[in-house]
Amino acid sequence: MAGASLLLILCEDGGCGGGRGRSCPFAGGAKAAAFVPPLPAWRHLRCRPCGGDDGALRAGGAGDLHTGYEWLARQKADAEEAAAGGPGITGEISWMDLAGEDADGTTSAASASASSPAALEELPLYPLGAVHLPSVTAVQILNNSEPRNVRMAQDLEASLHGGLFVTVLRAADTGRIATVGTLMRLDGTEETRNYGGELLGIRVRCRAEGLVRVEGILNPECWSGEERLRRSDEYLMARVSRFVVGGRSGEGEEGNGEARTGTVARLAADYAAVRSFYIDRDGVAARDLPPFAVDAVRNNLPPLREADFDRSVNSFWRAAEVWQTLCNTVREARRSDLQSEVNEITIGAAMRKGGPLKLPVHRSDVPPDVQARLNKMEEDAAGNFVALGMDPIINFQAMLSCGGGLDRRIEHLGNLVSRERGRIEAKQQLKGLFDGTSAASAI
Repeated sequence: MAGASLLLILCEDGGCGGGRGRSCPFAGGAKAAAFVPPLPAWRHLRCRPCGGDDGALRAGGAGDLHTGYEWLARQKADAEEAAAGGPGITGEISWMDLAGEDADGTTSAASASASSPAALEELPLYPLGAVHLPSVTAVQILNNSEPRNVRMAQDLEASLHGGLFVTVLRAADTGRIATVGTLMRLDGTEETRNYGGELLGIRVRCRAEGLVRVEGILNPECWSGEERLRRSDEYLMARVSRFVVGGRSGEGEEGNGEARTGTVARLAADYAAVRSFYIDRDGVAARDLPPFAVDAVRNNLPPLREADFDRSVNSFWRAAEVWQTLCNTVREARRSDLQSEVNEITIGAAMRKGGPLKLPVHRSDVPPDVQARLNKMEEDAAGNFVALGMDPIINFQAMLSCGGGLDRRIEHLGNLVSRERGRIEAKQQLKGLFDGTSAASAI
């Protein structure tokens, strides 16, 4: 991965993390790395959890194109099982209630007893609406303004907990957390204060150190609705166990080396093809992105060789992070286009009402038929993005949660990249068909 630029994974604190921030590797106030500059603050929306309805993307949250939903993970798992005739990788994501119950309704203390007490650690838990991969080379940034997260940052800076904490995905629909998260080590902090010296927030720089399994929540009461309304500064503590992703299975054995080499070769070839589509300014893939995003992708999407995918576990995570960054970029581009159209319709409807224009214009300020139109636009856009296959959250939580070594993770990443290559090539063929038809009509 020589020549690859350092990507900052930027995250806001808060609840579901559905989309108050914007993705950018170069500036603060964002949620996940992308090759896209930050959008203006007036475009930011708040994610509203969908309430757990399977397949339903509710208005208000749909326009955010957020994909961190437990129902979506179940939907993907069902599709994988139907296609393969058996459980797929997404089906291995398990969830835990922050009240201390895991996905099957049993208390998480029961699962904790399965691990050796010596292997368990008690560390701060940081639920987020994004997935952080354990790439040890990337500096990751967390912008903290919630009292509990500010206090956590201060405690980590004071060398409590050995400077370690755990980030986990929190589902925006159910509020439960994935049971596998990323172990982070504090690398530095930067305070933000107002003119009076009052502390407004703390920006934390950190680096990943590996994966952990959350075995139990030590203080679930601090996440109660009452404590959150009180803006309590008590943060979650969890009992966790570290685990290591093994290397390629069967290394040094005869008989399966050729198959492993073929999988990685196909992945590298598919990635090279996709990269060529996106860095071609006049290509069909680049046309899906705003002009500024095209330049950012051309300058930052690195070439990857076969060895970059399977030389080591760390090398794989770096390569997977590049793909996650591209997924975030595609989402940001679609979200930007959607919000531009929504804003134009909203302002136009408000101006047609007559009288002075009151800013900001809220969804509730426009007529019901316009509200319904905007809701439908956002729901359709969210559904189309999910169908696109460039989900930067659940697809990557599956990489963290699945059992086994690198083989299954490489295969999963290969499926994601191959799908995008097929989509773009099909779009190119369709464009060529239309271009040929138009040329024939003009003769």
